[in-house]
Order: sequence, then structure tokens, then C-alpha cells
Amino acid sequence: MRRSLAAGLLLAALAGRGSAETVVTVAGGGNGDGGPATSAEIGSIGDLLLDSRGNVFLVDQIHSSIRRIDAASRTIETVFVGDEKLKPYDLAWGAPGKLLFTSGRRVEELDLAAGRRRTVAGNGEWLWKEAGVELAKPASEVPLGHVQGLAADARGAVFFGLPDRGMVLRVDPATFRLEIVYRVEPAVLALGSESLPLVRDLALDASGVLHVAD
Repeated sequence: MRRSLAAGLLLAALAGRGSAETVVTVAGGGNGDGGPATSAEIGSIGDLLLDSRGNVFLVDQIHSSIRRIDAASRTIETVFVGDEKLKPYDLAWGAPGKLLFTSGRRVEELDLAAGRRRTVAGNGEWLWKEAGVELAKPASEVPLGHVQGLAADARGAVFFGLPDRGMVLRVDPATFRLEIVYRVEPAVLALGSESLPLVRDLALDASGVLHVAD
């Protein structure tokens, strides 16, 4: 669930007993790491993700970071810090203990235990309008431009969108090459004009079906 929230406050809707639901403040409002998440200073939130233990991972866009809220202690810590050129946005789970995130023109993987990151796709350069996506190179060497939307399946394949191209790409876990798995067709609008074929977000359901928001 993603919500736009004022004053950097993050709210999570928790399932209640019966048909009722309780909305509680999980994080936001004060300063830094190591203390209660409800007292932490959090900027604009890009994405939100839960792990199997109920820990919350969120993107703090103002501070170009990924932060973790411990489910048991309710304390907050920063697990990754980027910069102006490397701002995390979308989150998804890859292999166990591996957190995937988009960062402008790349897809990255963060090993939470070791604190190491590697590039999954994208070399950080723009994909010019006249150029096509290079499918013969390793995914980490290919210029992509802006990346948006992220998902991964149980076999280790990583899916992401190129919103400006209306494409969804897949990184093959065996060859580390890219393949185009979906193209958004422009819709015909009034007076014969066409909509832009954008990709906004991705999600994989339990049966492995990929859903695309365009």
C-alpha cells in the first residue's frame, strides 16, 4: 500500500478483529535512527514493503535512503543511503535477504546481511529516443533511462518498467540478459490523438501473473 502523507508521517492500516480496522502511526515526526520510529524524521515516502517478520522497509526520498522499522522494538534504522544521483524509489524482494530497489536509471540489489549492493540492470546512462534497448549485453551494462515499477518472481527473474518507452523488461536469472515481456499500446483519444504508453507500477500475484499499471 502506498499513500501520500503530510508532514512525513507514515500510516499503516492494520487488520483488526472482525470487520473493524485500526489505523496507527508507525513512523514519522521527530529525528533519527536508533530511537522510536514514531519520533523519527521522515521525508516524502517513495515505497513501502514488509518482510516475513513484519518489519517495515520504506524509501525516504528526501534523505535518499531506505529505512527499516523493527516489528518488535518499533525502532528505526537506515539500511541504505544514496545521493542526488542515486535516489531509491520502488522496492521489491528478490532472493531471501536481498532487497531490490530502483534508483533513477538502474535496478539495484542490497544484501541486507552483508550491507553490499550490486547493479541488476542499467549502467546509469540515458537511453536516447532513437536508440533501442540492447538485449545482447549483460543487463547491468545497458543504458535504460528512467526506471519505474519493480517486481521479482520465485525463480529470481526481475521485472521493471521503462515508463517513457511503455515497456516492461525482464532480467533473466540465468543469462543476466534483458528481454521485453510487455509493451503498452497507446490508446486513441478524442480528435484522433494518442495517449502516452506509460508504465507506472508492477506487481506479481501468488500465481506468478504480472500486473502492469499504465
